[in-house]
Amino acid sequence: MNNKAYIELLDSELLIVEKRSQQLAGWLLATTIILMNIFAQADHDPNMAKFLNFTHLLSAALVVWFLGTAILIGRGIYHPAFKYLNLILQVSTVTFYMLASARLVDANFAISSTAPLFYLLVIGLTSLSINPLLSLLAGGLAAGQFIGAYAIWLQQEVFMPGIETAEGAWVQMFLKGTMFIMMGIAAMFIARSSRGLLEKVVTQVRYQEQLNFITEDMDQAAEIQEKLIPDNELNPEYYKLESFYSPAKQVGGDYFDVIELADGECLVVIADVSGKGYSAALLMSNIQAMVKTLADQHYSVDRIVQFINQSVYHNSVRGKFVSIFLMELDPHQQTLRYINCGHNPPLLLNNKSEVIELDQAYPVLGVLAEYPCETTTLDFVPGEIILAYTDGLSELRDSQGRQLGAGRIKTLLQSTEELTPSLIKQILLAKIYDHAGGTEMADDLSFICMQAEEHKAVKQ
Repeated sequence: MNNKAYIELLDSELLIVEKRSQQLAGWLLATTIILMNIFAQADHDPNMAKFLNFTHLLSAALVVWFLGTAILIGRGIYHPAFKYLNLILQVSTVTFYMLASARLVDANFAISSTAPLFYLLVIGLTSLSINPLLSLLAGGLAAGQFIGAYAIWLQQEVFMPGIETAEGAWVQMFLKGTMFIMMGIAAMFIARSSRGLLEKVVTQVRYQEQLNFITEDMDQAAEIQEKLIPDNELNPEYYKLESFYSPAKQVGGDYFDVIELADGECLVVIADVSGKGYSAALLMSNIQAMVKTLADQHYSVDRIVQFINQSVYHNSVRGKFVSIFLMELDPHQQTLRYINCGHNPPLLLNNKSEVIELDQAYPVLGVLAEYPCETTTLDFVPGEIILAYTDGLSELRDSQGRQLGAGRIKTLLQSTEELTPSLIKQILLAKIYDHAGGTEMADDLSFICMQAEEHKAVKQ
């Protein structure tokens, strides 16, 4: 995850929480002030009329302030410094009502009644902002104003039962002030825990967004690769064709193609990039593009191999290599010319029911700077079948870890008469599902099967 993007997202979420907490505090404190003034309506000494009027006027101003700020925040008008100003007003409001209670009733009532409890309410509200510093400041400001009010205005008027000395009274005041500080510390830890939880949520959301992007990207890559793999609608003029492709992940490093050339000839290619997944698929798509481009320019298979080797050797990451089998099919000469570069030997089933391995092989591509190679030519007459596959088929494992093996594939071709590409595909798929069972595929798996058909051309 980009650290700058993460910080920006976290700051944005913290600001949203802060706005909501300040808005909630505004609604709650405005409601509390209104209720306090309603319940405070009682007969008082006429000399208190002016003070009561001042109290009501100040209460109205505070209600307007708290309601106004809540409405402004709801409309998106907010500055981060506002929370500190609001905190001072909130604590000062509680202090004012405590002093008002002392004047209207008495100092003992003011200190021991519910008025100081509103300090705890203000401190508790600060924890909702997920700002540890604000919570700590709330505790310290509440303690300071509470002790300051006692020291400046209430000290001479307070009588505490059981406390005969001024020092004892001060101890009581400091204990209550300490309680406010401790509540501020507790709110600070709550805010820190909430902030940590929010950070985890933001991290998870960011991770999920990236995961969704990667998943969508992989789905698109899989769709693109699927379109690059030829389907059974490809039908060369002189050959029957069947194929199968199954990547171990969403995308894979296997590739095969049948490219029709001039005069009915075909270029058949099957390849396997080391590894699997996105990197293998990316390299394989480059190889596929090279093969198509070079084939369109009528390069021979040995020249195509040399170009691919140079590209993989110089442009791929260390440790990546490619096994590839290419062959040119000539229906008029009834031949095939092939080069096997480290690939599983394809199997040629001739008309005598003999299975011949095309095992004349060279090293894999991408490990040698120079790659001299020559084609091997064989007859490929009507009725004969060639099966080429990647090692995902021969190395397919069952639940006990045993591989299917090239020998069993060869036996399957020998054990059935009058085979066709369609029947071979059915047999292989049945064997794959029977052998693997519910075991997850560890490697990409693909094969291609072609049979030469009868035509009017004769071998010259």
